[in-house]
Amino acid sequence: MYKPTLPVAALLFLCFATVRAQGEDRALPPLQPTRAAPLVISSKRVDPLCDQDWRYGFSTIAIEENKYDGTTPLEDYDPQNPDQPWSAVSDRYLRLHDRTGRHFYERFLGQFYDDKEAQAFLTKVHQEAKYARYLNPRYPPSVSHPGALLVSDHYTCTLDHSYPALRYADWIVEVDGNLYAGKAEGCKKGKRTKTITVVDCSGVKTLFTDTMTSPCEDASPTSACIYPMSPGYVAIKQEYSAAGDELNASIRVYDVANKKVVVKIKGGGALTGDGGSFRDLADQDGDGIPEVVDRDCVEGRGCVVKRLRKWNGTRFEDAKAK
Repeated sequence: MYKPTLPVAALLFLCFATVRAQGEDRALPPLQPTRAAPLVISSKRVDPLCDQDWRYGFSTIAIEENKYDGTTPLEDYDPQNPDQPWSAVSDRYLRLHDRTGRHFYERFLGQFYDDKEAQAFLTKVHQEAKYARYLNPRYPPSVSHPGALLVSDHYTCTLDHSYPALRYADWIVEVDGNLYAGKAEGCKKGKRTKTITVVDCSGVKTLFTDTMTSPCEDASPTSACIYPMSPGYVAIKQEYSAAGDELNASIRVYDVANKKVVVKIKGGGALTGDGGSFRDLADQDGDGIPEVVDRDCVEGRGCVVKRLRKWNGTRFEDAKAK
C-alpha cells in the first residue's frame, strides 16, 4: 500500500485530525470502554458517534457466565496481552442480551476476526497447562459470537433479536428514539459495502438505509459517524481512504420522520505535492452542531477555510468563514 512522504503526511494530519490511517480489512478498531459513564444520546449531544472508536464484529472464547451482582469489576480486553481474560456484562452484546432484563457477568479469552484463529486458540486452551484453570466442566470453553455491540448504555427501543437488520449488525446505537445498526459486508466482485440501517423504536420496521461502497484493494475499511443535527434531523458520514492521499466521503442528512434524505454532499479530497482541497463535516465553531467545511491546503503552510456552511435547523447555508 502506498505510504505518503513525511511532508504530505504532516499536511494530512493538519487538515484532517480525525481521518483514520489506512489499514487492513481485519484491523482492530480502538478499545471500546466497558466501564464508561452512562451514555446519553439526544439531539443535544456534542460529540458524534463514530464506529472507529468501538470494537465489534469479533468472535471470542467464552469461559464463564454468572449472574451479575452489579459490583464485580469488569476487565477490558487488552490487545497487548491477548491471552489475559476480559469480561463484559451480557447486555453489552445483542446475542448475550437477556430480553427478560437479567444481567450476566461474562468472561472471555481473546478477540478474533477470523473463526479459524478462534478455533485454533480454543484447541490451544485445551492443550496447554497454563489454561487449565479455565477448563470448567460445567461450562467448557467454546467459540462464541457475542453479536452486535450495544453502544448505548440504555435502550428505550425494542432490541428484537429476530429482526435481520439487528440480528446481523456489527453495532447498534439508539439515537432520538430510533435504532441505528451498522453492518460491513465482505468483498464481493472487488467491492465491499457498509450499510447503516435505521430501525424504528418497535425494532421491526426499517425507516431507511445509508450505504457506501468502496474497493477491496488499496483502500481502508469504511468508517461511519452519526451526527444528531436538530430535532428530527440526523447526519450520517461514511468515509474511506484510498491508495495514495485520496479520501472519499459521503455526507447525507436525513429527515427521519419523513424517511428521506434532504442533503447529499460528496466530501473528502486528494493531496498533491503542492497541497490540496478538502471537504468535511466537522464542528468548526464548537457549538455541537457540525458544519460543512471546505479547506484549501498548501504544503508547509497548513489549511485555510474557503467555504463554511452552517446548519440552520433544516438545511445548510453559507456563513462567513473565520
